[in-house]
Amino acid sequence: MSISTEQLGFVKGEALPPPVLQPALKYPLLQYKPLPLNITKEKIYLLELKKGYAEYMRESPNNVLPLVTKKNIERYSDRYQDLITDKSSYESRYDWSRMPVELKSQLRKRKGQKCENPQTKRKNIEIELQELEKKESLEQSDAEEEEEEEEEAEGKDDEQAEDEEEELDEEMDEGTDYANNYFDNGEGYDDEDDNLDDGPIY
Repeated sequence: MSISTEQLGFVKGEALPPPVLQPALKYPLLQYKPLPLNITKEKIYLLELKKGYAEYMRESPNNVLPLVTKKNIERYSDRYQDLITDKSSYESRYDWSRMPVELKSQLRKRKGQKCENPQTKRKNIEIELQELEKKESLEQSDAEEEEEEEEEAEGKDDEQAEDEEEELDEEMDEGTDYANNYFDNGEGYDDEDDNLDDGPIY
């Protein structure tokens, strides 16, 4: 299927539109222009009031800016920076009656178990103490028995070791080479060896 010039809206012999040599506009032309500003004394006052309020909020002590430190060098004080900037001094400086309650930081208290009757708690403590004393007495008696058994076992082991050593000493002394004295200090060496072949000396 082909498209003819008549379908595009051009008749034969009619001049074609000239080519566009400029780029299209970035923003289209406005059809409706905004209304001009009517600057009145009231608007000037409100503008000044807004600027003054913004400046007051920037300079107020409630405007706390975070301390920006360079992390290139590790300082000794960096470890204790949290201790230096504590919240109690910060909260005491500012007037929280002018600020919303939601912005004030509050310490959350942990909810502990509430004891309904303190007498039952005391009874429980006394019972636990009695149980602990019983356990300690049992442990002490067990420890004493174990020590006695260990001492008896060590005594038996020592006796057996002594008996074995005595038997070994007796065996060694009876007829072994250890009974002979092989020590020679070299005093009579020349007298005996040199004159064996020569005969008697007169």
